[in-house]
Amino acid sequence: MMTKEEIKKAADEISSWLQDAAGDSAGYDLESCRTLAAFDDGRKEKIDKFLKDGVDPAFVSDCIADDLYDDVGWLQDMTGDRIHDKGKGNYANMIAIAKCVEESRYSHSALKTAMKSHIKRWEGYLEKQMQKEFDKKYPDGSCIDAMI
Repeated sequence: MMTKEEIKKAADEISSWLQDAAGDSAGYDLESCRTLAAFDDGRKEKIDKFLKDGVDPAFVSDCIADDLYDDVGWLQDMTGDRIHDKGKGNYANMIAIAKCVEESRYSHSALKTAMKSHIKRWEGYLEKQMQKEFDKKYPDGSCIDAMI
């Protein structure tokens, strides 16, 4: 199990990296934003809507980044593998990191929702993992002998 300090550091790194990733995924200017739109079905329409609504073309990529940062699915995709790596594949570590990200003062509703989803899934995996270990240790399903 990771220490509290390691968990906090991992959560802080993920939160910081996530903000950078949103900006990188959005593009740095209108041209790169349009180029990246080829890989995202709804992005072209969002760009057109921002421009129609009067957003300065220089700030469209910022709007796309904000939009990504509020997208629960995108947040889940971006954080799942990163938390897995930082938690060294240990579900207890991964849950602790996700809870730390969720409770961060920089967390917002979409990020909290994404973290809760990860936590719920990983708690289920952890429970199954513990059950397998129990079944392996007590194949007949009884641990009474071990308690006596």
